[in-house]
Amino acid sequence: MVSQMNTKEIILNEAEKIFGEKGYYKTRMEDIARSAKIAKGTVYLYFKSKQDLFTSIIEKTLLEFHHRIKNASENKKDEMAKLKNIISEMIEEFANKEMFMRKVEIHRLMEDKDLRAEFKKRIFPIFKGISDYATSIIKEGIKKGKIKGKNPEIISAFIFGGIRNACLMHDFMKNKESLNKKIIEKEVFNIIEKGLFKRKKEAL
Repeated sequence: MVSQMNTKEIILNEAEKIFGEKGYYKTRMEDIARSAKIAKGTVYLYFKSKQDLFTSIIEKTLLEFHHRIKNASENKKDEMAKLKNIISEMIEEFANKEMFMRKVEIHRLMEDKDLRAEFKKRIFPIFKGISDYATSIIKEGIKKGKIKGKNPEIISAFIFGGIRNACLMHDFMKNKESLNKKIIEKEVFNIIEKGLFKRKKEAL
């Protein structure tokens, strides 16, 4: 029997939808309560403020993502196979969430002192955990001679940042919400496996 979502999950799901439609600053707690079909006071039983609710959405998303990338690479022995699975999950995540992050004006939100403090306390440690996990796989791959490079932290940061920007620019240039994730994945894998520059023999 399929279990029903509890009240907290319903609030989080409806809040994400409303934030994505109206943006962070135009969303009111009343809007979220109305969409969730509950009293406004019930929302405050679970979340002390709009800031807390929004941070909880990002927190939930990142924790689920962290869990997925671990599951995606857990059953693989080869570091390159693990890394490719993680990259596939990254592309899926960034492609699905990029439009939401733009609509809520995440860059503008980072200028909000209180929200940034909340992110630093609750969100940044999860980001670090995700980055550290990917970095540990790259580090092991370098150690075994399967991955080129000397600084796994820089490689990990480059992969994360590169994929996010690829999804953002692909979306922007194509002017549509649904990204072609397979095209992005194919190009990213090609760069990682073969490098960006052609060798002299290939150039002939």
